[in-house]
Amino acid sequence: MKDRTGKSFEIEFADWMEDELGYTHTQIREWVKGKAADRGYEVDVHGISFDRKWELIRKLGILLFILALATIFLPREFNWFRNMANQIVGSIVPDLVGFSLLIAGAIGFIIAYKARNRTTTHAWVECKDTKATVKRAVIQKLAKSVEDVRNSGDAKWYPDEVIVVSGSRFDHDALALAEEEGITCYEKTEDGFEEV
Repeated sequence: MKDRTGKSFEIEFADWMEDELGYTHTQIREWVKGKAADRGYEVDVHGISFDRKWELIRKLGILLFILALATIFLPREFNWFRNMANQIVGSIVPDLVGFSLLIAGAIGFIIAYKARNRTTTHAWVECKDTKATVKRAVIQKLAKSVEDVRNSGDAKWYPDEVIVVSGSRFDHDALALAEEEGITCYEKTEDGFEEV
């Protein structure tokens, strides 16, 4: 009998994801809503990864938006920003100088929103820490659940990557279906986890 509980196996893989796969944050046993399922689906590990470049651009967009707002509410303290925005907008479209703060704020908001969409990658991880070999039915069920979430219009997040982790092994049919469905499979090893 294995000495790990299901949750400790999930935590172990979540930590490994951050250390070895570069995920910036993981959450254990999170629920995500699907289109057909009323209750939603429990995700053993939700991996979240940020592209550092786009995250920096997103933060700059937020800063630009905040500066535009600050200029409206604190005009003396942020007069330098108003003057800079007027110069930049005036050099491009002189007729829009009076709207320079509105334009700067809108550009900042759009940059932050677009960068956020490009910044985040989500992984749905299903953990199976059993002595039994992972069968094709596990992959089928997971693929159907993932499809339901991807078809949902109101899920908190949508999986970009899908992973199944086994504490033992996968049978041949399970691996074949996983490859067909674009699901990555890992097996537990003495040193961590290995993609199969």
